[in-house]
Amino acid sequence: MMKKHSTINSLHRGGLFSMHIMKRQVENVVVGVNQIV
Repeated sequence: MMKKHSTINSLHRGGLFSMHIMKRQVENVVVGVNQIV
């Protein structure tokens, strides 16, 4: 039971981390587009 819970926790944390990375990439693209324009 505890092992399953920790697995869900790590998956959730990984999802938040990947979302954070995607957000950073989107911000970088927006900054790049602003510099081009």
